[in-house]
Amino acid sequence: AFLVFLPWIILLIFSLLGLFQVNSVKANIEKGNFKSASENFKKGEYLLTLALSSGRLAESEAAVFGQKENISNVLAILSDYKKLLNGGRKGTDFINGIKNVVDGKTIFADQAILSSSASLRESLALIQEVRMAGRINKNILAKLDEYNSFFNIANGERDTLYSLLNPKGARKYLVLFQNNMELRPGGGFIGSYGILSFDKGKFVDFTVHDVYDADGQLKGHVEPPFPIRRYIPLVHWYLRDSNFNVDFTKSASTAAFFLSKETGEKVDGVIGVDVSFVRELIGAVGEVNVPEYNEKINSSNFFIVTESHVEKNFFPASTQKKDFLNALFVALKNKLALGKNLPYDKIAQAISKAIYEKHIVLAFADASLQSVASSNNWTSNIKETPSTKGVEDFVGISEANLGVNKANYFVSRSIKHDVIIAGDGSVTGKTSLVLKNDSDKWPGGDYKVYLRFITPLNSNLLSIGIDGKNQKLEDAVIDPLKYEAKNFRPPSGLEIEKYNQSKKTIFGFLTIVPAGKSKKITLTYQLAKKYPLSSQSSNYSLDIFKQPGTENYSFNFSLQYPNSLKAATNYPGALLQDGRIAISKILKSDDTISLSLFRN
Repeated sequence: AFLVFLPWIILLIFSLLGLFQVNSVKANIEKGNFKSASENFKKGEYLLTLALSSGRLAESEAAVFGQKENISNVLAILSDYKKLLNGGRKGTDFINGIKNVVDGKTIFADQAILSSSASLRESLALIQEVRMAGRINKNILAKLDEYNSFFNIANGERDTLYSLLNPKGARKYLVLFQNNMELRPGGGFIGSYGILSFDKGKFVDFTVHDVYDADGQLKGHVEPPFPIRRYIPLVHWYLRDSNFNVDFTKSASTAAFFLSKETGEKVDGVIGVDVSFVRELIGAVGEVNVPEYNEKINSSNFFIVTESHVEKNFFPASTQKKDFLNALFVALKNKLALGKNLPYDKIAQAISKAIYEKHIVLAFADASLQSVASSNNWTSNIKETPSTKGVEDFVGISEANLGVNKANYFVSRSIKHDVIIAGDGSVTGKTSLVLKNDSDKWPGGDYKVYLRFITPLNSNLLSIGIDGKNQKLEDAVIDPLKYEAKNFRPPSGLEIEKYNQSKKTIFGFLTIVPAGKSKKITLTYQLAKKYPLSSQSSNYSLDIFKQPGTENYSFNFSLQYPNSLKAATNYPGALLQDGRIAISKILKSDDTISLSLFRN
């Protein structure tokens, strides 16, 4: 009897011991002890191997009682957990390898990076295999998804991390601190910047500078974009306003240009980070003590306390902004350097979430690295929609706060996009933006915003309505010789700037949302391309662009189509009705809605 039940006993004991290692893994990762976590993974694999070996005997015995299928299912689940533990071990091997390179603890940095990247790819492949099998607890897989953006940085191409760290040379990156409480197209007003340096993969230094120190060194004139010159107004263009393009990759190139002209420094890439990410990072690491200012900074008070030290009574020659931010980042850097009881899992989650939600955006001088970044949606570039059989639509709104205040701390937004395919195949889109300004005190105020609606190439602008009232549309006066003349009188209607970029047509105009008020802005356009009603089947696709620096907001979509068509989609939560499809969601990042339309 003992010999008969022995395989079952071994199966149970070693299964429990193997799965128990998962708890130890979690504890070690939270403490940042990835080497011990790797050992836990290895032990778990070994124990589950023993469990599976005894399980084969138990499976043979179960066949006698007609229970082979049940025990086979159990063994399949254990096999998946073993693969998951194997993937986890390779993932921690990746982290340990890169950590050693950055800390300068490895002699052959190039080999270490390539080996670590290979480990990560194997890890993600195993996890994907387990995911496809569908037998593992969904909560565990959901937990792993929180790190997707973080790990995908190394998983795009074989040489992605190699190019990022350059183990055979130097790398220098410009870090733009973008205050998204004063929203700009690239993520926020650039009040400060940092220089992040590596030498042969090893972290060398990270310094923080006041942007006004750099801007004061610019010699000569650089003509600013029309809205900056006319509506702020500023005659010259500087680094602090360089992220004005709706495409961050182009803004990053401009920022690198200004840094070079103002300070002489050349960089290999640009990283944009905003207030929302820094707040999340502080929330992950815990309260940060800034002794020079007798302040304890946490995620709740970060914005207000920082603003009180860097913005109140600020003037261009003042060093108060640079002094406080340096003190804060030194305190944060020291806390991270100590590495004691730091929740590394939460830090990784904060970074991953920020990349996904576009509170961290990246751009690189290296073309191959930039291609990888773009394909993984780290760059917030305006992608050129590939031409397909059917209709390709695009919706994106870019806001630029030109009010020289922090009104965006109090501003929320929602977007509704309604599309109608008419009986003649013409396609009309109506994008409605609602901006609510709850500002009632410093550092807010009226929201003076330059809006740009991004539409498909050669779209025909039909109308713009503000709070339900159609506006008289005029061509914007963009020549400074005209609008800066003493006798200039602005047109009586709403001035519209129109231009093409990245195979999109963009319409821009200024509006103001007073403090304590809301405003609804609706833009209606017609696509240049008609829907092919004669086709037996075709597609409608909508690319949705989310501006960097914006918090998550509600996005509602609807499509009406003729009775001669019927629709199908596997988009989550889509509501299909006769002649209409509707989707409601919270927009966290760029997205694509794809619909298949068939003739009845």
